[in-house]
Amino acid sequence: MMSTIQQAVSESTRLLSAWQEKADRLDENERKALVTQLKTLFSEELGRRGFFAAYSTSDLQLTQTMKESLKAAVIDNIDAVGDIMVKNIFMSGQSFLLMQRHAQGNIEDKRKAEASRQTMIKSLDLVQGLGLDEIKNKLEDALLAIDSYQEENENPEAKWHQFFKRWNYKRENLERMPDLLNEA
Repeated sequence: MMSTIQQAVSESTRLLSAWQEKADRLDENERKALVTQLKTLFSEELGRRGFFAAYSTSDLQLTQTMKESLKAAVIDNIDAVGDIMVKNIFMSGQSFLLMQRHAQGNIEDKRKAEASRQTMIKSLDLVQGLGLDEIKNKLEDALLAIDSYQEENENPEAKWHQFFKRWNYKRENLERMPDLLNEA
């Protein structure tokens, strides 16, 4: 059990590094062990958050075997894992939009904005690459929730509205998400 997000990111980074070294050379026992490790990570909120933070900011490119292993682990806890995958897309997309607006010629801010955009793209590519309708539907639900989101509502009931409110997302930026994802 992990007690901090840093621990979860560190463990996930270690796992991703080991995974990258082996790539498609995993034998069946190693593949099963990897799926088990991923399922264990995904069973905890911090594990899920840490894994997808580490993955989406890494340079790891998934091979077919890796996608199959990841998909097998995701399916085991698809509701919670799907939520974090969609949230990562929104968080990095909203971060990109905010940083892009404030960069104004500052090279470091432009670099950070581009890093957020790349994180969003990698997260979106993973959702599409896994091909799981349950997660694609969650993304569609989040995008549809933008239309009915009201910033002034202090206690939203809908799941995605609660997420938007928690992170103080502005409607004008949320409305840019569909186009941003289409451009990705």
